[in-house]
Parts: sequence; C-alpha cells; structure tokens
Amino acid sequence: MSPQIHKSPLGLTLASFLVIFGVFLNRINNFIVAYNPPYQFQNYFPSIGEISVTAGFIALEILLFRAFVMIFPIVSVPQHSGTKAKFSIRSV
Repeated sequence: MSPQIHKSPLGLTLASFLVIFGVFLNRINNFIVAYNPPYQFQNYFPSIGEISVTAGFIALEILLFRAFVMIFPIVSVPQHSGTKAKFSIRSV
C-alpha cells in the first residue's frame, strides 16, 4: 500500500514472500493443526501417500507452467534490426 514499497524491487520481493508465507501458515493451521475428524480419537496427520500426491501435483503445475512459457511467446527475443528491446532473453 506504500508508494515506497511499490517502487522498490526488494520491498516487492519481501512483500510477496510474506504473502506466500502467510498463506502457507494458514494452510498448515487449517489442515494439520486444527483439523479434527469426527468419530476419531487421535489427531490427524497426512499419510506418505497424501504428501507425495500433493508434491506430485505441485511438480506437475511447475512443469506445465514451464512448458507453457517455453511453447508460447511469453517473452520474445528481439530481432537483430538495430533497435534494442527493454527486456530480452539471450540463448546460450
């Protein structure tokens, strides 16, 4: 909300990480700490299968995002016409 944070790359990065960390803590609180299944006498903790499925879905989302960015022209490489682009990717 502060104009100084909007202009600072470090401030934007820190604010982004704080939001992601807050959402992560909220999910932990809702599904591991506070979840109390009915008719069960012990606390719930996700099994190895549930954790591996969650990790697999996260890996799949990262893979699909990467494929989408590589297939479609999200960031274009400038043509060698003498003008410089503000943002570009150089291939190795």
